[in-house]
Amino acid sequence: MKQAIKQHYEAGDDRRRQIASAARKLIAEKGFEGLRTREIADAVGINVATMHYHVPNKEALIVLIAESLGEELEADRAAMRRDGPPLELFEAELENYGQRLQKRPETMKVFSELMQRAGRDETIRRIMTPFADQWHNRFTEIFEQGIKTGDFRPGLDPVAAASIAMGAAIHHRHKPKQEFAALKSELVNAFRKH
Repeated sequence: MKQAIKQHYEAGDDRRRQIASAARKLIAEKGFEGLRTREIADAVGINVATMHYHVPNKEALIVLIAESLGEELEADRAAMRRDGPPLELFEAELENYGQRLQKRPETMKVFSELMQRAGRDETIRRIMTPFADQWHNRFTEIFEQGIKTGDFRPGLDPVAAASIAMGAAIHHRHKPKQEFAALKSELVNAFRKH
């Protein structure tokens, strides 16, 4: 009996992942304004009643989307290089972001939509803010280490530099790959010790 129950829950988790994936694709295409329950259910191959069994309302759906995106971002963070010269780590962080923009632009569009919504929705803010904070903290740590090792210029404010790097990278999320490469080069030149 326990095995049958476990399989039911796994199927439920799989279905929720399918729902989150379909919803994320719609958000990437149409934004939150274009998010329709019927379209999500159709994309997953279920009826609306079944979808509401797994996700009872739009707020729960948005939380599911945010959680699924958070899991993906966390997996990316776990795979990132954590040791080495600070200048190389800084370049690797920017490179990883640039690759995500190229390989998974829909993920970045959904992230952007969720961060905008986080300004109006406390639940989404609680889910999404830690991911932005982790990235900011990672940049801050890299700058702090780099100042100590002499990779970055003395007098550099690590927190402000992290904000500048993040802001510039996020601003370039819709730009061509070549422009992001130029941005990366300029950021490295702006912060490194000459």
